[in-house]
Amino acid sequence: MDNDQKKMIAKVVRDQRHSKGFTQKELAELSKISLRSIQRIEQGKVKPRMYTLKVLSKTLDFSMDFLNVVNSIQNNSKAQPSKKRLIISISFGLVFFLLAGAFLVQSASFPETTFEYLIYWASVLILVTLFQLQVWKSN
Repeated sequence: MDNDQKKMIAKVVRDQRHSKGFTQKELAELSKISLRSIQRIEQGKVKPRMYTLKVLSKTLDFSMDFLNVVNSIQNNSKAQPSKKRLIISISFGLVFFLLAGAFLVQSASFPETTFEYLIYWASVLILVTLFQLQVWKSN
């Protein structure tokens, strides 16, 4: 998707520059961005930094809303959970809850009160949650 984004930025900058009647050199002088950078952006060879895009959008009078669409598509594709993490998460959660339940079933004196029972399950849930956070936080 990064290549698509570079192409989209290149097209918008080039089209807007043409519509304003600027040469690349004139745009470089107006925006105080090097001619070489303008050329590389318009050729889709680089993805400009946000500062550069803001300067170009101000100079050429275009909205950067089109970037939000591309970024949301990129973020959605990155948000897909890996199968490995999903399997580990579900498996660990089930095993941990089964073991916690087995402990309760075999224990003759624990829990003595409903409060102890609820605290026990809350603790189990916290431990499972902390483990899941570690699994999902890792690369």
